[in-house]
Amino acid sequence: MAGSWCSEGQAIEKIKREIPRPQGVRTLHLFAGAGGGILADSILGWRCICAVDIDRWCRKILRSRQRDGCLERFPIFRDVTKFDGTPWQGKAHIVAAGFPELPTWSQPPKALFPATTCRESAFVIVTFVPATR
Repeated sequence: MAGSWCSEGQAIEKIKREIPRPQGVRTLHLFAGAGGGILADSILGWRCICAVDIDRWCRKILRSRQRDGCLERFPIFRDVTKFDGTPWQGKAHIVAAGFPELPTWSQPPKALFPATTCRESAFVIVTFVPATR
């Protein structure tokens, strides 16, 4: 029995056609990484208006994806602790926040999510989100 295989491009087009989603959504990504969440936004028809990540390699990848047209252009900032959200007030519908960089995955699970990392992340998000309303 033949399977219904399709290319990655065809799969993305199928997702765009079949998954109901609100249009015109603007997102802001803290701890954006190399842009997996931002790519998901674009597949959904949403627009990233700003990204923040401290990792130089991640920022380089984001800029490369903007240059090659995989991602729309948006400003990329370096340090979430120095990022001023005031200019973004009322502009983002969703503030997405990935986990800050974690210790190596070879460590036991308890070491991967130390309380200080979680608290610091929550503090940044709780402090930032009300400032953007």
